[in-house]
Amino acid sequence: MGIDRKPRTPEPPADAPEAPESPDTQGTDEVTAAPGGRGPQVLAFATALVAGTAGISMASPWRDEAATVSATRRTLPELWRLLGHTDAVHGAYYLLLHPLVRVFGSGEAVLRLPSVLAVAVAAAGVAWLGQRLDGRRTGVLAGAAFALTPTVGRYAQEARSYALVTALAVLSTCLFVKLTERASARRFAAYGAGLALLGAVSIFGPLIVAAHAVPLWRRHRALARGWTATVLAVAVVLAPLAWVTSRQRDQVAWLPKPSPGEIWVLVSSLAGSSLLLAPVALAAGYGLARARGLRGVALPWLLVPPVLLMAVSLVTPLYTFRYVLFCLPAASLAAGAGLARLASGWRLAAGVLLVALAVPGHIQLRQQDSRIDDLRAMDAILRANARPGDGLLFACGADRRVMAPYGSTYRRLVDVALDESPAHAGTMTGTSSADPETAARLGRVNRVWVLGLGDGSPCRDGKEALLRAAGGFAGPGGAGRWHFRGGTLLLTGRRAPAAPGPTAPATGTG
Repeated sequence: MGIDRKPRTPEPPADAPEAPESPDTQGTDEVTAAPGGRGPQVLAFATALVAGTAGISMASPWRDEAATVSATRRTLPELWRLLGHTDAVHGAYYLLLHPLVRVFGSGEAVLRLPSVLAVAVAAAGVAWLGQRLDGRRTGVLAGAAFALTPTVGRYAQEARSYALVTALAVLSTCLFVKLTERASARRFAAYGAGLALLGAVSIFGPLIVAAHAVPLWRRHRALARGWTATVLAVAVVLAPLAWVTSRQRDQVAWLPKPSPGEIWVLVSSLAGSSLLLAPVALAAGYGLARARGLRGVALPWLLVPPVLLMAVSLVTPLYTFRYVLFCLPAASLAAGAGLARLASGWRLAAGVLLVALAVPGHIQLRQQDSRIDDLRAMDAILRANARPGDGLLFACGADRRVMAPYGSTYRRLVDVALDESPAHAGTMTGTSSADPETAARLGRVNRVWVLGLGDGSPCRDGKEALLRAAGGFAGPGGAGRWHFRGGTLLLTGRRAPAAPGPTAPATGTG
């Protein structure tokens, strides 16, 4: 049947006391320090690094990455002011990227490289866990499975915090495993520091504590008092950040309650893609059934955080898949354990099949349609067709943050509704003037671009009323219409030249 016939020690019944590990399998520091012991981690790190950097700049930044550009280009006082109003949950990530942007600029590769490095570190951690919990072969296969998963590649090439959250979740789990092997004050402190870092980068990251509680309660109850004290101390440290982010609840107001379709998105994304779902599920299920030590860590990690967040979201919507991306390493661990138990020939065939099924996902994530919008195309339209001094209005879901990656284009235009720039206002969008003042400014430009973002449905606010109030303009799009992925640019011109006079305040990318 393709099963590895190598004799294995029979597993005791689930209710039997856990037998001590033998010296050749026990996860001691001495074993991992042996020559070649770090091979699986090095291989996983290198694989993830190569996969993550391949085509890193092919896809345009999308609107969330534009928010990263807007935040990290500010001075530290401006960034601090921003976090007091919005995006405090991403504050640690912005502070990490800030010096990088200051030195190397905000190009796509520069902004996305920290996510690639985070994924590479996470892959090495997955390999370490697989080796520690189930042997060297599982470490190699689990690390490779994680590094080559298309979902992982997607977030490795995104200038947002989710790859870093995943790396810190893996680190926290590695520290938890070491703690359960031999408890000490130093290891409790290291575990607490890992959880604190995770919570600083993601308000949902600490859900992994609930996943760790399951194996702790089942097998390591002697550590419960110290573990509880450590978790409570971390909660106290993170309480101020939790309070600030709770006051910025409007940032996730767009989230709906989870639907049955979200379950499909969850399971297919954890597998890597819909093509990979069946084979990965089979490998992971087999691994969880056979690898008792690994199962105790991986199964709660895979299930508990998504179930908890979905349950809470039935009352207060907070769930979207990227908030539980940090559970994907558990799927890779389980799949690695399953593949490790196949006979060599079947294991090779399964590996080739999985890689072949992953290739379409990796190709697709480097295409522009893997993002909901194409801001690079928007910029190309404006660079080719806009004239210096043309007016710009934001409508239908668009705001100033989408222009942040393209400051030179934005500075050629007159943001006719701008009252206070995003940097000065301490927000992502800045503040806009009242309609009468905006209409007066429109009276001093000859052409106006109306930028809208959306899914292609008709725009309910194309600024027709403003243009009518300004007088002399044709309707939006009268001088040209351009469509790009996720949005539309409409150009309208004045029937007669505008009277000379002062225009809007100086624009800036914020």
